[in-house]
Amino acid sequence: MSREEQGSSDKQFYAVFDGAFRTKVREDYPDAIKRINKLGTQVYERELKAIFGRIENVAIEDSDYGKQIKITLDKNDEGKYPVLAFGVESKNGRDVLKKLPGIDFSKDVRVMPYRFTPEDQTDERSGVSITQEDAEGNFKVKVENFFFDGVNKKYLHEFPTIDWDSATESEQKIYKIQRDEFLLKYVETNVLPRFAEKPVQNTYPTEEIRPEDIPF
Repeated sequence: MSREEQGSSDKQFYAVFDGAFRTKVREDYPDAIKRINKLGTQVYERELKAIFGRIENVAIEDSDYGKQIKITLDKNDEGKYPVLAFGVESKNGRDVLKKLPGIDFSKDVRVMPYRFTPEDQTDERSGVSITQEDAEGNFKVKVENFFFDGVNKKYLHEFPTIDWDSATESEQKIYKIQRDEFLLKYVETNVLPRFAEKPVQNTYPTEEIRPEDIPF
């Protein structure tokens, strides 16, 4: 008698939503959060403040949501490989692209999205904090923007600059495109090749994934 066996994925996808990581879960999962995603589909998700692990792969891939940075961590206690996805053209994606070249890939990382409005201010702050272990094993070593010297207040590694206040609206738009292209090319040239010769797990699951199943 013929029979079928459903494919199973060893990947667990995470995306940032409202300043935290979200991943899709069953409706009956404890503390599952219900929401309507971009496709108008009702989904149930689990929220996480931060994710820890050793980076095993970094890839830039096309998707229905545009180009994405996909960071694959080592296998967790559930036997899954966490895959952290960020839109290349999103603020979070740019933040990650700026920090990736400064990561020591031989050490674990803590990746933590944030979104808040400081007291006595009206402008919201958001981004992705990446830290690594210090000598005591605490995640207190902050991975800074690889392209900016915070002490001397200057840009590094030929990062494109512009006099924003005097630039026209068209010049500002062109600069944003050039900036994003620069970051993407730098990571493709200087970060992705570090993983090219390693036997890395494919970031795609072995089963067919429907767009509505991915929590982006």
